[in-house]
Amino acid sequence: MQYYDIPSRYEIPDNSTTVTEAHAGDVFYSEPNRIVLYYHDAEISEEYTKAGTFDPTDGFIAAVENHPVLEGWSNKIVRISDGE
Repeated sequence: MQYYDIPSRYEIPDNSTTVTEAHAGDVFYSEPNRIVLYYHDAEISEEYTKAGTFDPTDGFIAAVENHPVLEGWSNKIVRISDGE
């Protein structure tokens, strides 16, 4: 799991429910203004609003695992390229 805090000027509707299982590629919104990406399957117990899904490619997984968000260091941008 990786999370990204987003600026408070964006208002995202909170329709949270208890989520007990996340799959690689799940994207959730969590109060307050946090986007949570799961890049591996996980058993969890969290209050989330489902925001969507993405294709957790090997390149994405490697980028996130090799460059984690550090607490207190704000957001990060990960560029993924196939070399073309």
